[in-house]
Amino acid sequence: MADSGKTSDDKRARATRAKLIRAARRHFAVHGFEGSSVREIQRIAGVNPAAVHYHFGSKEGLYRAVIDASLSHIQAERIAAFNAIDPALSGEARLMALLRAYAAPHIRLAASVEGRGYSQVLIQVSFTSRESPLELIRESYAPTRTMFLDAICALFPDVDRVEVARCMAAFITAMMCNPVSVAFAQMAEKPPFEDDTETWIAFVTRNAAAAFAALPRSPD
Repeated sequence: MADSGKTSDDKRARATRAKLIRAARRHFAVHGFEGSSVREIQRIAGVNPAAVHYHFGSKEGLYRAVIDASLSHIQAERIAAFNAIDPALSGEARLMALLRAYAAPHIRLAASVEGRGYSQVLIQVSFTSRESPLELIRESYAPTRTMFLDAICALFPDVDRVEVARCMAAFITAMMCNPVSVAFAQMAEKPPFEDDTETWIAFVTRNAAAAFAALPRSPD
């Protein structure tokens, strides 16, 4: 009976955490980290007023959980796709495979109903915030991002690593913004997310590959 009670408690705890993460994802997307209210997140989630402190320790802990809930899945997909690239591929074919492996998991999630809040939080923090949460994202992304950067640098041994990193940063910016681009929606007279995700993945990777190919070579 004791084990049954513990199992029930664990299920309730997981359910409460999931409610808080869902509510916080929407709230952070609208209000940012500093502008968000733990009390309001708990009200939206319909949980105990002390739930955030109990389950996450602080607002920052909840924020990390919101990012990690989506990011862990994305990073796992990226690593799996990276490891699945045919070692025999070289040159442009290998570059395209690397870019696709990095971009596709994010774009697919950003285009989903579940992932839009995550995507909005990520864009907001990356481009408008100087807050400590930005460090949380950097810490989470760094290992996988470095793995891809190293692999791309190996394809361009005569290009300065700083130039490759700069191009990689531009690629990541395009990857993050394109599926939710208001400018695109206005110019194309169609709502964001309307296109098939494969259209965005192909567009972003094709343009990035062309940018990498145009990088200035170091003199001999």
